[in-house]
Formats: sequence, structure tokens, C-alpha cells
Amino acid sequence: MHSAKARIDGRKSRVTVAIYQGNDAEEKWRQDIAKYIHPNIIQICGIASSTGIHAALFNDDLIPLQGILDHYRESHFMTVYIYACFNRDFREVFNYLYSAFQRAFYSLDCTNWIRRSTGQLCAELTPANDYLWLDVLPESSVSSGEYSLNAGVDLTKFIELLTLERYHHICDWNLRRHRSIALSADTIVNLGAVFRCSNILLEDSVEIAFLPSVQVDLGNWTISGGGTGDVMPNGWTRFQSGDVFNNTLSLTLSVYPYAQWDSWLSQANYIFRRLNIISSFEDYGTASADSFHSC
Repeated sequence: MHSAKARIDGRKSRVTVAIYQGNDAEEKWRQDIAKYIHPNIIQICGIASSTGIHAALFNDDLIPLQGILDHYRESHFMTVYIYACFNRDFREVFNYLYSAFQRAFYSLDCTNWIRRSTGQLCAELTPANDYLWLDVLPESSVSSGEYSLNAGVDLTKFIELLTLERYHHICDWNLRRHRSIALSADTIVNLGAVFRCSNILLEDSVEIAFLPSVQVDLGNWTISGGGTGDVMPNGWTRFQSGDVFNNTLSLTLSVYPYAQWDSWLSQANYIFRRLNIISSFEDYGTASADSFHSC
């Protein structure tokens, strides 16, 4: 990808140029051209092909969204501001694509760019490789502030417009770090617990707090491939040994309410102060799971 200046319709414009080279370059070039013809997606204003090199010129100067986040990664509230802007923009992209193609395109299905001229998000219908997750939840429950990265950033005004609910949601949705922790089959897991775990073994963790009103909706134990066992009167599930040998058992579950994570965010500083915790904050978190697996 290259940033360039081009003369289009008699005037100079900034464009982004994608160069396609290597095996299957022409095929990939033609596939991308077919995707970008709609004005609500990143727009191609020209194409070129010569001596084995294929190029596409995209309208406007495009900046990778991840590059913007990396630039401001030392500023927490600026990072929250960026996510607030582009969650809103991506929600509009999501709604348009769903209405046009009857298919849900999530942020991992798109490569996200920023138009330099407008400061707004611009989606490319190519799966991303940066695992950057943007929100698609409705905005109705939060304050409706007009903010844009290109209009000059007034963080004080933005913070005044941002509800505490929305702030917690952005921190939870966009800034949360996931860790996979191993546990033995006989370990008791207190879902909703806040604990310190400095390695990958849950048995070595220390519970420091507990989030109340945690509800868990358990599914059934299943074998990889979809097989189920017999649920016994005592709640245990029985499988034929031949079905589970060298196989994987999974238990799906959902934890409610999701607002409990907001409770941890709002109380974390208070709990840290009371327990005199002043460092290694990345070792602390809440216990949750979408599924358990046993091999």
C-alpha cells in the first residue's frame, strides 16, 4: 500500500495505491476490483496493469486504523476516544452491509482504514489480520455526542459527553485482554471471582474479590463432532468410554449479567487501594468462560 498524489478530473488528489505482485496477483486484483465498486465501501478511482504488475488506486489517502491506535497507545483516554468514534462509524458500515447483502460483516471480516480527509472509518471487505474488534451494539443507551478524529480532539468535552456506562463498555469491549488458563478436572471455578494469576495455572491463583449476582446458564457436555451423553439423575453426564477416548469433551456456558464486568471496572481502584496493590495490575482479572474443554 502506498500514499500518492494523482491528477483526477483535472485536479490534484491524494490517493492510496495498492500494488499486486507475485503468484495469482492478477486474480486477486480482479477480485478486489469487483468488491470496491459500491460508494459506501472504500472506493477505487483507477486501475492499472502492465508487465506483470497490477495496481488499484483508492480514493483519498487511507491510514490503517491500527496505526492510529498504536500512535496513541500511551494515552488511555485518547484510545477510548478513538474507539468511541470508530465503533460508531463501524456500526453504520455493519448496518449498511447487512441491509445490502443480508450478511453480518464484523470487524474481523474487514480491514479498517481511516480517510485522512474526513477522519472517518472506511471498511475494506477483506478479512483483517490485526484482530481489532469494533462494536456493533446500538448507541441508543448512551449519550449522543458529535465527535470526530478529524475535527480536532477536545478530550474534556468528549469525557463530559461520554456516559459512565459507555466508558465501561468501551474498556470492556475494546481494551480487555483475554488469557487462557489451564485447570485440572477436579478444580472448582468460582465464576465472577476477581483473582490474581501470574501464570497459566488456575490452581496457583488467589481470589481477592467476588462479583455478586452472577448467574450461569449451563449447556450440555458434548463430544467434538456433536455427540451427547446421557444426563444422570445426579446431574452427571455419562458417555461410552470408546466415544471419549482420544476425543474432546466440551461444556458451553453463559455468564450473566454482563454488567458484572462493569462492576469490576468501577471498583478496581478501590479494591486495589484497600488491599495495597500497587503494581502488576495485568495479573488481576475476572473469571469467565464461554466453554470448558477436557481432553
